[in-house]
Amino acid sequence: MLSRGLSFFVGTALLGVIAGVRFATEADVVPVATVVIAPLLVAAVSKPLPTAAVGFAAIVVAIGMEIDDGSGPLSLPRLAVIGTAAALGVIVASERERRDTELVRRREDSAVVRRLELALDAGAMGTWSYDAASGTTVWDERLEALHGLRPGEYDGTFQSWIERVVPEDRPALLAASDRALETGGHYEAVYRIVCPDGAMRWLEARGEPFGDGRPATGTAGVVVDVTRQAVAAAELDKVRQEARRSLAERNELGLSLQENLLPAPRLECGRVDVLTHYEAGERFLLLGGDFFDVVQTGDSVRFVIGDVSGHSAYAAALGTALRAGWRTLALRGADEPGRWVDDLQALLESETDDPECFATICTGALTPGELCVAVAGHPPPMLLDDEGLRPFPVTASPPLGLGLGPAVQLTVPLRAPYVVFLYTDGVVEGRSAPGSADRFGEERLVHWLGEHTAEKRLLKADDLPALVAELREANGGPLSDDVTILVLQDGESPPRTPRRRLLRERAPQEAERRCPS
Repeated sequence: MLSRGLSFFVGTALLGVIAGVRFATEADVVPVATVVIAPLLVAAVSKPLPTAAVGFAAIVVAIGMEIDDGSGPLSLPRLAVIGTAAALGVIVASERERRDTELVRRREDSAVVRRLELALDAGAMGTWSYDAASGTTVWDERLEALHGLRPGEYDGTFQSWIERVVPEDRPALLAASDRALETGGHYEAVYRIVCPDGAMRWLEARGEPFGDGRPATGTAGVVVDVTRQAVAAAELDKVRQEARRSLAERNELGLSLQENLLPAPRLECGRVDVLTHYEAGERFLLLGGDFFDVVQTGDSVRFVIGDVSGHSAYAAALGTALRAGWRTLALRGADEPGRWVDDLQALLESETDDPECFATICTGALTPGELCVAVAGHPPPMLLDDEGLRPFPVTASPPLGLGLGPAVQLTVPLRAPYVVFLYTDGVVEGRSAPGSADRFGEERLVHWLGEHTAEKRLLKADDLPALVAELREANGGPLSDDVTILVLQDGESPPRTPRRRLLRERAPQEAERRCPS
């Protein structure tokens, strides 16, 4: 390609040759179209701007050759001056426009660069460019400063960089770099470095590979100092671990207290088999008000299960008081569950003046051939005997604490083999399926009992934890309320060893108890 000056010279020379032929021959053998050949010849070896200028000048000269001002065609000097002036005018105008455009572009580029520098400074970021062929890396002064180096101190070698990276972080960092080069994907890595003064910093690198081939010919990107964020995250994680540890200790204490508040039923014979199960809900950090107890006087096995409203040490203490009061009543008198409920109503009123505090209770007496039950706001027991599986048909009185009248008790015949299944509302108030608004409910509990007693007619100790596991699965996670289950069943058909099981969510434990026959 010819330079602009040379192109102009060639174009002018061609014009001169054409004009000289015209002047020398004094003939009209050189038409106007011949003169236009000059810029076409220049265009073959020139750039657009000189071609346009020479072409314009050629047209002017050609026209001038045909002009006759009365004294003959224009002279060669006058034509040369006109053509040269025309060409120069076009070149000057075009060059000025080009320089103005270049100046605007440079100003815009300068503004972009300045904004980029401000962003890098504000974000404490540095930039790098890595050339895979030579193995060298170029850092800007900001990146050198992030590594604790003075401007120009980094020698651009891989070894000088990798030696500053903490050894444990090197494999992941190099793997991310190799992966970006091989796949052309985004490059991102967080790593630690040790500065010359011994200080440790956390850096985060982000970049992109460049080059059309694979592997890429290099990478370029930015590095930002994330030491503050990393230190803050580590401190937060430490606080969380300490909180979890403290919570676990408090949970362990709460579970231990709750377990010790629940009795271990002791019967004097093997006629009745007793199974128990307690499991704290997701609020197990707070002590619950669930309670139960079983005592025996002569041929009568007396039982109670209840639930005090709320989750707190106060609720647990009140439940313990009600259980102790019930035990006193059950051990000293006749089989009068309705009267026990009325007396516990008076006990609750003497223990608290909180109008929002109440308790539900189900109590009864199991004698050979009969079952007598009274209920105050509590789910009635499930009864299985030779007449089938059904809820006990007693009319429930209002919960204790509401003072709405005497309790009603009901006695029904009971034939072996039998199962009396008592439970707190935590068993039926969980979800029927994850995300569902429907409750597990009494009907599904009846279905479960029917399946597990269809053949053997009696429950095993392992059946109760299996039921709670099914409740958790249906609920989609831990149950919100505590679960307490008390089972009284025939212990003579077939003979069974009475057994107590107390399951805790994190540490299942089983204690076996043998009663003399």
